[in-house]
Amino acid sequence: MADILLNQVRELVSFDYAALYLLQSPSWLVTKATRGSGPGTVSGGQETGGFDPQSSPLIDRVLKEQESLLVPDIQAVRDWIQPAEMASARSWMGIPLVAGGRKIGLCSFGHAQPDTFTQEKVRLAEGVVSQAAVAIQNAWLFEQVQTGRERLKTLTRKIVEVQETEKQSVARDLYDEVGQAVVSVLYQVRLLEQKIDQPEVLRNQISELDRDLSAVLENLNTLAVNLRPASLDHLGLSAAIQQDLEEISQKNGLVVQFENYGGSARLPDAVETVLYRIVQEALTNITKHSHASQVGICFERLDRQIKMIVEDDGVGFNAETIDQDGCLGIMGMRERAEMIGGELSIESAPGKGTTIIVTAPDPEER
Repeated sequence: MADILLNQVRELVSFDYAALYLLQSPSWLVTKATRGSGPGTVSGGQETGGFDPQSSPLIDRVLKEQESLLVPDIQAVRDWIQPAEMASARSWMGIPLVAGGRKIGLCSFGHAQPDTFTQEKVRLAEGVVSQAAVAIQNAWLFEQVQTGRERLKTLTRKIVEVQETEKQSVARDLYDEVGQAVVSVLYQVRLLEQKIDQPEVLRNQISELDRDLSAVLENLNTLAVNLRPASLDHLGLSAAIQQDLEEISQKNGLVVQFENYGGSARLPDAVETVLYRIVQEALTNITKHSHASQVGICFERLDRQIKMIVEDDGVGFNAETIDQDGCLGIMGMRERAEMIGGELSIESAPGKGTTIIVTAPDPEER
């Protein structure tokens, strides 16, 4: 659609350089298509990068005022900062892309000669741009939906893989640890039947049975806690997190700290489960990959919002590429946060540790 729009404008208005930008966020314009022979330009509807609109005051003005702007001679404008695709332009006009009263981007046109564009040419370009804006928005939304579907397919496939891995792990624990221990106990019980007339031997073997059965019970309890801790249901989110922190502190020698500014009131079960699973995944990543020495978790409820922060002093990673790498753990945490109307953000860099922040509306304040 971006490609078609620039072609249609060219039939009405002669230009040497053109670009179509779409707002990816209030502070970022994505270059969706360019035309011309200037530095950095390409032919076709190809995305070539982006920039902050505030870095170019005139472009920022077109977006904020949602009105077209004509500059007869760029060299006469002090605050003009040219995008790469307009590097050789002298005459310039910017036309906002507005759909449903909402700004979605702008079209930028340049000519190598000054005083080339006129108000009449601006109006001609506006006619084409205004008609194309809705179609462009719909095409972009469709692209986002398609991306979302592909992401969902990938996530679903990986979730199934993780479920199977978890089932294998549970089965292995049951067979290798609990199963073998039970077989051993049964064997000892049968031996006891043969030594019923030897009280001292019976006493020693019963003590061994007691230890073996206690170990089986402990293994079963550990298995159950890993699946879902009873403290989460009976005592709440804070108690379950504190229990996990104490366990990883004992097993991994980490210095742990938990701060609860959320009070003692319980959250709905679904919200507590989501937050707990996110923390659980974060702690698993920390113990497996971060090489951290300290872990801190903070939970707060303030201004109709709940916030959970998990921070470590480990090796960190490049947070800008983690989503592109398709990390299932991160994807799963993001999906869980979205389930309660929230979002998850990650702050990390190599050698700088990692901070995971989950924010969501407080369900008790709705």
